[in-house]
Amino acid sequence: MVGVALARGAIPGVDSTLGDYFPSLLTKQSPSKRTISVEDLLTMRSGLESTSGRNYGRWVRSPHWVRHILAQPLEAEPGTAMEYSTGSTHLLSAILTKATKQTTRQFAQDTVATPLGFTLAA
Repeated sequence: MVGVALARGAIPGVDSTLGDYFPSLLTKQSPSKRTISVEDLLTMRSGLESTSGRNYGRWVRSPHWVRHILAQPLEAEPGTAMEYSTGSTHLLSAILTKATKQTTRQFAQDTVATPLGFTLAA
């Protein structure tokens, strides 16, 4: 879905950053977090501590998932080390929502499912 948003210009490029989409949530965070790019999220190289594995339960129980992800400590400089994190995919979904002004599901329905003649399950 990020590729579709890029192709349609909703996301200007993979060099777009968290600072572009979540400036108010990053005001008290490390300046390096503002530089995490869409590409870093797509390649799982955000540098943020993973929200998967042992950290998954704490993340999904948190009241604000995006804020929780952004509060994770940086374990590496953005773009330098790969570590799987469901939080990266959630941040991409939140970026899609901001960029397209639709939920990720609705954007997928409108741009992929409907043109191909099917409906996404609820």
